Amino acid sequence: MKFMIIHVKSQALFQSSTTLCSRLKCLPTLPLLKQPVLGEQGRGFAAVAVEMRNLEQRTAAATDEIKNIIDDSLNKASDGKRLATQASLTIEEIVASIHDITVMMSDISNVSTTQMACIKQINQAIGKWTI
Repeated sequence: MKFMIIHVKSQALFQSSTTLCSRLKCLPTLPLLKQPVLGEQGRGFAAVAVEMRNLEQRTAAATDEIKNIIDDSLNKASDGKRLATQASLTIEEIVASIHDITVMMSDISNVSTTQMACIKQINQAIGKWTI
């Protein structure tokens, strides 16, 4: 459950970052259009815009990498949950088998006790014949 909340929040963060990156993509083109009009200031503005574009590209790459890491973590957590459920079922089967074996051993013990009583009676009967 917590992983799903993390997943939803990370998706929202990824969406915000993607939106920011897409908005930053248009910034470098604006100063290039205005550079001839603004002269020296236009060139400085263009240099800042180019750096903004570089920042946008690095942010987009980092965002994609974070998204991939989160998705991978969620997949591993899901696999872990599946394996834990499978292990739990296997342990339940083992416990049921142990219970069955315990019942069988109790039955064997009861039969052995009955056989001992029968053997005792046979020995007593044989003892009466020999006298």
